[in-house]
Order: sequence, then structure tokens, then C-alpha cells
Amino acid sequence: MLRIIRPQSEIHLNAVRQLCWDYRSFLLGLDTDESWVCQKYYPTDDYQDLMNRLDQVHAPPGGGIRLALLGDQPVGCGMFHTLSPGVVEIKRVYLSPETRGTGAGRQIMETLIADCRATGAHKVHLDTGRNLRQAINLYEKLGFKRCGPYQDIPEDARDTIVFFEMLL
Repeated sequence: MLRIIRPQSEIHLNAVRQLCWDYRSFLLGLDTDESWVCQKYYPTDDYQDLMNRLDQVHAPPGGGIRLALLGDQPVGCGMFHTLSPGVVEIKRVYLSPETRGTGAGRQIMETLIADCRATGAHKVHLDTGRNLRQAINLYEKLGFKRCGPYQDIPEDARDTIVFFEMLL
């Protein structure tokens, strides 16, 4: 049975970090523009720094982290942080390959959306690679609408990324 939890221990946080590294490896392994964007804008040292600060970057009350467990096995994650008062961004939603297509991604997203709403947010942003069709389909089914960039994005990466927003 799938459970979506808030990480309660360093073991859980390390599982989230490993899933984030798996996500980065997944992106780097794609034969698409997502690979070079990931390599260019998330080089290993910068990503390691982010992973070291993950629990601070996504700390309550304006942020949160969720871990999906199948039994005791970590199989997915997602997180959010505040961009500006009332506006949050969902980041690094990832599922292990064996969990894709099971509805786990929807469960993680529904939990994160509820968490965002509970913070008092009125708008949620997220982005994904234009070639990540399953993610795009999920976000649209959940009610996210495409929008323009909501942060400064380098010009060479803009055509590679699809931006979304949801009003809560």
C-alpha cells in the first residue's frame, strides 16, 4: 500500500535526497533537450549543495517535502517552497520507474496541492520538460494551466520547459 508521508527522520530525508539524485540521473539519461538543460543549470556541485540544504529550502511554514513509500520502500517524492507571499512552487516530483503508471504521481501531487493550500497559498507554479509527456498530462488532468515563465529563465532553456500554474 502506498503512503505519502512527511519525512520524519534523517533516514527519510536521505531517501528523498537519493530520489532527487535518481531524478537528475533520469533527466541526464534522456536523449532530449532536458538532458543538456539539467547538466548546464544543475551541475553536480550545485545540485549537491541543494541536496545538502533540501530540508531548509523546503522548510515549513512556507514549504514542505513529501516521501512516497510502498511498504517501507521509498518510491517517490515531491516538495514545494514559497516564491512570494501566497505563491508557491512545486519541485522535483519524481517516481521510481517501477511505480510509474500506478497513480502514485497523482497521489503525491494531490498531497502537495493540499499542503500548498494549507499554507494559505493562492497560486501554485511548477514546470517540467516539454518532452515529459506523462508529467504534462498529469498536471493538466489535475487542473494546472499552461503559463509563461514565472521566474527568470535563461533564454536558451525557455523552449525546453513547459510552465504551469494553478489557482487555489
